[in-house]
Amino acid sequence: MVESDNIDKYDFGLINITGSQALQSMTTLIRNTDSINYPQLIIKGGIRITSYGAHVCKSGWRSHVTCGYIRGFNTISTKGDDIISKHLIFYGKDTYQIACSGDSGGPVFSYLQNLKTVGLSGIHSGHHYDFFEFVPLDIILNKGELELVKNSQ
Repeated sequence: MVESDNIDKYDFGLINITGSQALQSMTTLIRNTDSINYPQLIIKGGIRITSYGAHVCKSGWRSHVTCGYIRGFNTISTKGDDIISKHLIFYGKDTYQIACSGDSGGPVFSYLQNLKTVGLSGIHSGHHYDFFEFVPLDIILNKGELELVKNSQ
């Protein structure tokens, strides 16, 4: 894991693979376990979510790919007594829970022109009752001093 003062108190981690052999075999795919036709989703770039009600999905370790709608921007989240995260985005669905414990760290994305390609929007970081939150991609890229790697296919 990379230690960085720039990350502040956002819930995401970074692994430095610069100069690694692993870099040559890296792919920009999202696991879609429950789909026979599209078991892997191709990340074609990043998407900044800007409107309430926009449709987003996440791929989580426990609940796999589930989708909901944007419910709030620039939210503030507290965890414990001293961890405060700002500028998160809340999303969810009124009728059922779309994430479980163990889904944190999963990519949040929107489908593009088909069910095989997606645009990355952020990283799922947790939930508060029926509200699920993610760290927007622009915060991750800025705080981590990163550039988004895109699939060339």
